[in-house]
Amino acid sequence: MNDTFLRACKGDKVYPTPVWIMRQAGRYLPEYQKIREKVDFLTLCRTPELAAEVTLQPVDILGVDAAILFSDILIFMKPMGIDLQFDEGKGPMLTPKIRSLEEFQKLRPIAPETDVHFVLETIKILRENLKDKVPLIGFAGAPFTLATYMIEGGTSKSFVNTKKMMYSNPDLFASLMELLTDCTIKYLNAQIEAGAQAIQLFDTWAGVLTSEDYRHFVLPYIKRIIDNVRKPSIPFIFFAYDAVHLFGIIKDLHVDVVGIDWRLSVKAAVSFLGYDKVIQGNLDPCALFLPEEILKEKISNILEDAKNAKSHIFNLGHGILPECPPEKAKFLVHCVHELSKKYEPVGSEKRTDDRVDFKILKRVFFEGEDALKIEIISSRYGLMEGFLKDISKGGMQLYLTTPISMPLDTKVRLRFIIGARQLIVNAVLKWKAPTDSYYSGGFRFEDLSVRDLDFINRLYTANLT
Repeated sequence: MNDTFLRACKGDKVYPTPVWIMRQAGRYLPEYQKIREKVDFLTLCRTPELAAEVTLQPVDILGVDAAILFSDILIFMKPMGIDLQFDEGKGPMLTPKIRSLEEFQKLRPIAPETDVHFVLETIKILRENLKDKVPLIGFAGAPFTLATYMIEGGTSKSFVNTKKMMYSNPDLFASLMELLTDCTIKYLNAQIEAGAQAIQLFDTWAGVLTSEDYRHFVLPYIKRIIDNVRKPSIPFIFFAYDAVHLFGIIKDLHVDVVGIDWRLSVKAAVSFLGYDKVIQGNLDPCALFLPEEILKEKISNILEDAKNAKSHIFNLGHGILPECPPEKAKFLVHCVHELSKKYEPVGSEKRTDDRVDFKILKRVFFEGEDALKIEIISSRYGLMEGFLKDISKGGMQLYLTTPISMPLDTKVRLRFIIGARQLIVNAVLKWKAPTDSYYSGGFRFEDLSVRDLDFINRLYTANLT
């Protein structure tokens, strides 16, 4: 199986860069249109054999590196007690609108195994058909985005009814968010149990909120979903649309991948989100209408911007448009694969590009406690910064003697009070070198004497007691 997408999700630098496209199974493909001539959208979503067929179409036609389940974020509205219809010109239409306690109390939680069994059956069919091809991504809508549809009764420009409830009836809004969070957790875990190999959470309308409101009214529910769904073996992708102003919040989410739209360059996004985050994105969907040479240049620029990210998955900044020529989608995938090959390290560069080494320079007495003075050496700034963030999360004090903003091949010397030896070990293992010859994650044991190791052990033991 082509596993470049999964390895990139986990932070590995893979070449060529993996690429998939949001809404890649959709109306721009003539093959999809032929099936839609026979059934409506919701029937297609609820018929496992047909949903699996359209999911597979872009894998076979475009050559993308991942498949994403064909479904809709609103698919479990009906079992919750909401009638859902799709109008070709207006989009989703939901009734009744949830704007009062009485309407809310009529809603019920979902049981995925019975209420959306067709989704789980589709996943099982797909896993069988994709086993020698590419991984399968499952997905769900985030609670706030789902709540907007339920409160507004469909799409909205102002989201006035959603914000009205949020501000004037916060208890009702919180109850709705709690219910939707519970449903989303159950739904995503059921997808994983059925065979989804990665998960993407879409917060499509997050950008309509201020950062203060998002932090207060939405963030606790996002965190609860992540805490109850994210698993070491299943990458978790978070995508919030039009949400550059929320990056200060998003960067601290415990997710594997952050999807970004086209409004900010990948280079700037890496700077905002941190060099320890995997980035997914971010070509403007309308760029696919450009002449091929200009489109190729834009793709190349994004790949160049992404070279200092921990890893990169190419995608559009939002869903592919129905008007897009399929040939341009094929051209996009081909260009990403071909243009990204030049970034693959060769020879000795390949071995050092993904390593962080550190050694003990000397023991010191600092602020009344024993400490170690450490030198960290990284061949790539992004890895070094990520390493520093990891070891600082445990509350250890870091005292930098060189600026952290220095670019490649930076040597950073720092002092910290050892308070959690295992945290250091975990950080080292996370940033391990890609070859066994570098031992435990680039920890150069030749730089440590027996006395040094004994000193670390004694400090750690003393701290515990």
